[in-house]
Amino acid sequence: MIVYGIKLAILSAIAILSVVFSSKTIFSSGLGKRIVAFWIIALPLIFILRNEALTLMAALCLLILVNKKNSGSIFTIAFFIGILGAIPDWVEYHVSVPGINYLITLAFYKVAVFALLVPLLFQLKKGGGLKWGVTDSFVCLFVL
Repeated sequence: MIVYGIKLAILSAIAILSVVFSSKTIFSSGLGKRIVAFWIIALPLIFILRNEALTLMAALCLLILVNKKNSGSIFTIAFFIGILGAIPDWVEYHVSVPGINYLITLAFYKVAVFALLVPLLFQLKKGGGLKWGVTDSFVCLFVL
């Protein structure tokens, strides 16, 4: 676990520095600051909360808090891409249903999709700029 922690800290530091130094436009627009804030706050969550379910719930609350001031669909998608690696894949929670173990596996990318992209989908659908069919629903269910 210590080796994973060291690797995670190094990768997080590299990700934070790459966002800060990559483009001053991204960082000064507020998008980079939100991405860096999420990475900095998410790193201790993994070490403090030993339970994967609590870590994912805290990450969900953090996603909602950080992306509360929505700047538009492009910024939401860019924020999603920027924070996707903040919590590693080994932090996952297996939801078991009576009779079936591991029916659903919750990982951070699924939580991020529900917190960021599903509200964006409803916002675009409400505006009338999105045509949605039955096939689109099946594709979304298959991916999730």
